[in-house]
Amino acid sequence: MKKDLLNHGKNDKYSDSPEKLVVSLTCKIDELDFLLMKVVAAFNEIQEHSSDSLKLNVFLNRRIEISPPPPPLI
Repeated sequence: MKKDLLNHGKNDKYSDSPEKLVVSLTCKIDELDFLLMKVVAAFNEIQEHSSDSLKLNVFLNRRIEISPPPPPLI
């Protein structure tokens, strides 16, 4: 995340603009608080050492559990 936020178009492997960066999270609902807190803590640490005004864009994906098909009837 740090390399993406501070890249500013220097390296094509990372986001060319901090405004365009979106952190996408997919997890189980009971893990969401922990994961989101880790992302926010990492972002806050990056922002402390940056002279830019950064914005954190987070996209929450709903995890869809797909059950295996039932066994064939014989």
